Amino acid sequence: MQIQPITKNFNDNRTSFKAGLYFAKSPYILFNKKTPISYFANYELKTRGAAMITASHNPKEFNGLKLSTGYSGTMMTDEIQEIRKLCEEGNFSEPTKKGANRTEDVFPAYLETVNKYFDIPKKYKIVVDGCCTGSGRKYAEVLRKAGMEVIEQNCEPD
Repeated sequence: MQIQPITKNFNDNRTSFKAGLYFAKSPYILFNKKTPISYFANYELKTRGAAMITASHNPKEFNGLKLSTGYSGTMMTDEIQEIRKLCEEGNFSEPTKKGANRTEDVFPAYLETVNKYFDIPKKYKIVVDGCCTGSGRKYAEVLRKAGMEVIEQNCEPD
């Protein structure tokens, strides 16, 4: 088995990742959200792990996989090296059953859940500097839902 490098193009990476899951006959739920929402989705969708293509807060040329285990854990170096070893050996077992694949938007549930914790009696004007990150525009949505007047700055990803 040849391991393909992660590219700078998110869509190429997502397509390759989905193809790998398909050929492994692995069920998956596809959603296009950021790290906090990924962890939330584990609880909301009752999955016990996730794989997310991300460069996190780094430049896009550092795209990679963020792998979570359980409901809130992140795989660490030893666990990731074990997965690498399994991939390099190519000794995969045939799945016992095939699951259904679907696309989910968990952001509305995330927004409702997060806003349960807001009890702000006054409407504030807030400037959100999203730092040109993928999650920048979501901060503004969360604060608007909490009743704030939001001015967006640098909320589009670069």
